[in-house]
Amino acid sequence: MSIILCNCSAEEKEYAETVVTTLKKNDVNLTEYSHVVVIPNVGCGGCISEAEHFFRENKAQDILFVFTKISSEKSLRLRLGNMINQKNVLIDSECIYASQKEEINVYPVIIDIRNENKYTWCFLDPGVSYETILTY
Repeated sequence: MSIILCNCSAEEKEYAETVVTTLKKNDVNLTEYSHVVVIPNVGCGGCISEAEHFFRENKAQDILFVFTKISSEKSLRLRLGNMINQKNVLIDSECIYASQKEEINVYPVIIDIRNENKYTWCFLDPGVSYETILTY
């Protein structure tokens, strides 16, 4: 049995709301999605590799993947192939979905958007089952 704890300060909770609000302002239809996964291109290498692996293996279309802080879009395309052209993928070349707090940008995060009144999010650490997180 694994227990996943998500504990965020008020400022960190605002990050989830900021991401969702910005997505809506940019005409992203969030009704199609249950979660948003924000994957930075720089930061914790193992965490990012595992998040990219989850992206490649995930067949569900109800998760929106946002790739941000991209140092090289060409390198990203080489690593992930044509999958980044899927409708549930957003390439954030302007870093508008990156947090103002750099420590948040080091790790991929998953934001649960199923409850419009309360968005929750967690860092995606190596070894954590993404499928387990998605069930909460």
